[in-house]
Amino acid sequence: LLSHSIMSGLIEAAYNGNASEDITTENFEELAFSLVGVKSDSALEEQFMLLFERTKSIPEGVLLYKNLSDELRMAKDIPILENKYAKYAKNRLDMLLKHYTGVYSSLIDELDLSVKEEAKYIETLEGDLRMFEYILSLVDYKKLKTFLDNCAFSSLPPIRGEKSPAALMTAMARSNLKEDFNLIKTRYFSYSEDEWTENLSDLSRVMMTLYRFLSIFDTLLFEEKRRRGILEHSDVERLAYNSLYDDGKLSEYAVSLKNKFSSVYIDEYQDVNALQGKIFDAVSNEKNRFMVGDIKQSIYGFRSAKPEIFAKMKNEYPPLNEAENSNCASIFMSKNFRCD
Repeated sequence: LLSHSIMSGLIEAAYNGNASEDITTENFEELAFSLVGVKSDSALEEQFMLLFERTKSIPEGVLLYKNLSDELRMAKDIPILENKYAKYAKNRLDMLLKHYTGVYSSLIDELDLSVKEEAKYIETLEGDLRMFEYILSLVDYKKLKTFLDNCAFSSLPPIRGEKSPAALMTAMARSNLKEDFNLIKTRYFSYSEDEWTENLSDLSRVMMTLYRFLSIFDTLLFEEKRRRGILEHSDVERLAYNSLYDDGKLSEYAVSLKNKFSSVYIDEYQDVNALQGKIFDAVSNEKNRFMVGDIKQSIYGFRSAKPEIFAKMKNEYPPLNEAENSNCASIFMSKNFRCD
């Protein structure tokens, strides 16, 4: 109730240009429109609360959005296919084409070259493969977009009578390819280079407004909780993190704790979030921390649990019987330890 009361008041102040000198009415309206499309305060409040909740379990907190804004601003000044957003788009396309290259290779092996219609199927697939290879070789965004805008798949030649299983599979695979290919092309390659630059610049500006707005909300909410003498669970984590790190480096207090504990035991590690992970890093080391977890039992995704933190350790640490020269080791608990 306290959060929603403060958020509602802050939204009204922002619309009126009274939230902060750094947040103009125009900037806030641009942010609001990008989140909900219409000036619906209840829907907008819900979106802001969701975006704020996401920051509670990460070390940067609301600073995440400023970092993203800075990243987007810098991305607009480098060649399109060198910024990570366009790289992501190109990687999605490349993965798709490599997947269907493997599928096509298997289908060509299954089709019967002695059957005239199926031989034409092979010719069509081989034509597709040449196109895949050309697209994969393109490293210039303008050339890539121009080719994608103009390329088209030829139709498979008709087969009279009953089709073989291989022919049926080929027709289905090619139909799936066209659908997947057009989806990727429409979703990621609709913009020209100038539009990419403009979009990144706009998004950077919107993200900075989001950061400034949520930063004010974070401060107002915490000050009110402090005035009332109350804390949430996430506040305890945040205060603990702030006491253990100074500008991302271990504080003197953290060093004293790290040297104090001979052993640190943590159960259910698959449900650790990123902020908790950093706290555990600060008060322990590789030689004195013992963690137990089961990735399959991770149930706290709604609370920002990151089972990949534990999975990464499990995958990187050598098995105990091979860990003679390592500070870390993994033990696979293959028996039932809950009873005798």
